[in-house]
Amino acid sequence: MRARILASGMLLGLALFWAGEGTAQTDSTGVKQYDLGANSAFENGCFGPCLCPVRMQHLQGTFSLQQVGFDPLFTYYKVSNVRWAVPDAASNLTISGSGTYKVGGEFAVQHQMSLDLSVGGSAPRHFDSGLVPGGGEFPKITIDISLHQNQACIDTVMHVDATDPIVTSVDTGSDPSSVLMVAPNPFHGETQIRLDSERP
Repeated sequence: MRARILASGMLLGLALFWAGEGTAQTDSTGVKQYDLGANSAFENGCFGPCLCPVRMQHLQGTFSLQQVGFDPLFTYYKVSNVRWAVPDAASNLTISGSGTYKVGGEFAVQHQMSLDLSVGGSAPRHFDSGLVPGGGEFPKITIDISLHQNQACIDTVMHVDATDPIVTSVDTGSDPSSVLMVAPNPFHGETQIRLDSERP
C-alpha cells in the first residue's frame, strides 16, 4: 500500500515537473479545444406530444472552452469558435457562434449551455439547454440545446456530445522512447497519468 502511494506521488511529481515541456491541448490563455463525438446530432421536427417526424442528422465540428469564473455553486466557461456542420449533401448546413457553459450545483451536479448560433448563414438565434441535471463527467460534455427551450412542438435541437480534451503528451527529455500522458489536463476532480516507455 505504501509503495503504491509512493509511486502515485512520484508520477504526479513527474507530471508536474515535465508539464512545462509538453504539448498540451490548452494554450497560454487556458482555452481548450473540443471535438463533437459520433453521437452528436442535429434534429428538427416535432417534439413532446406533437405528431410529426423528427429528422435527425449527424453533427460534427469543434468549439473552444475557456474558464472565466466561478462562485460557490458553479464554474463558468466561455464557449467560442463554434464551427459545426451537418454533412448532408442536400443541405450542407454550417453552424457558427459562441456562448456560455456552466457546471456545478448545490445538491446534485447540473449544467447549462447557452449559444447564439447562425445556422446556414442566417441571423444568430438563441439555443439553450436550460439548467438541467448532468455535467458530472466534465470535462466531457453531453447536453441538448434547443431553439425553443423545449417549449414548442416544432423545434430544432442539437445534441452536443463533446469528447474530453485531447490527452497531453509530455516530452521526457533524456529518454526519447518514453512518453508521459496526462488526461484530462488541466483536470477537475481527477486525472489519469500513464507512462509509456520502451525501456524497463
